[in-house]
Amino acid sequence: MKVATSPRSVILSTTSEDKEAEAVRRKLLDAVSQDDVTKIQELCKSVAELNLTLTDDILRDPEDRATVLHTALINDRLNVAKYLIESDEQLLYETYDIEGQHRTVCLKKYTP
Repeated sequence: MKVATSPRSVILSTTSEDKEAEAVRRKLLDAVSQDDVTKIQELCKSVAELNLTLTDDILRDPEDRATVLHTALINDRLNVAKYLIESDEQLLYETYDIEGQHRTVCLKKYTP
């Protein structure tokens, strides 16, 4: 798979499935930016229909390789983040790069 490196508009030049996944990725990132949980729910169904998971490389932000959960948390889209955590726990274990460093989602349990 060949990937052009323009931010958020990465063009994948392979199969029609890759092009569909790219379209879903763009829609996911847009829905995250709009804090649209309903749209995220619909798009998660599309992800499953493509036999992908939200942790797959093709669905990550092309700029920093962040998953949709990382993108939601970075941008304070807490409704989306809550939905994503509840629907796909694997997202909690994924990493992404920012400023040359690996980052991950870290959660602490609150104990009164």
